[in-house]
Amino acid sequence: MFKVIEEKNKVLKYNEKFNKILLEQLPEESVNFIGFQGGSIEEKVYYSPLIGLWYTKLDLENRIWNPFGVEDPAKSKNLNIAVEINFPFNLDRQISGVFMEDKEKNIYIGHRGKVNQVKKNTVIENYNGTVCYATDCEQTNKIIVISALEDPKIAWNMKAFAYEIICIKKKCR
Repeated sequence: MFKVIEEKNKVLKYNEKFNKILLEQLPEESVNFIGFQGGSIEEKVYYSPLIGLWYTKLDLENRIWNPFGVEDPAKSKNLNIAVEINFPFNLDRQISGVFMEDKEKNIYIGHRGKVNQVKKNTVIENYNGTVCYATDCEQTNKIIVISALEDPKIAWNMKAFAYEIICIKKKCR
């Protein structure tokens, strides 16, 4: 059984490690427009043409915004978000990204399954990867396991998760 990490200082610590690893694995930079429901924003993105994934990070009022996409930022000025893995500063089940720990205290990146335009249960039921049960405050919830934080192929795991979500969105529209 996994346990969702709720403490703000731990979430910030693990997100910094997550960010550091991604910046190492996605070493190229570009400034692009990132489109989202209701608008777009111009931001520096980090990517790897070899992996085929881009990423950026912004600290917002109540969460850390981590959008991911699969277009090549060098070939397109406008990027679409495939999936967001946002981590709340405090327990908030409306924000889908989570850090979890197993009984050996290994840290994992997870997702509650809530994505734009698709119901959470639909995502969880159609996801072809690992789904676990996690203690989430005083509840037990299903969480998608994306990657161990220490996995040396974390960016590849993020890409696999992004493609899985793209496929689920296409299937459910």
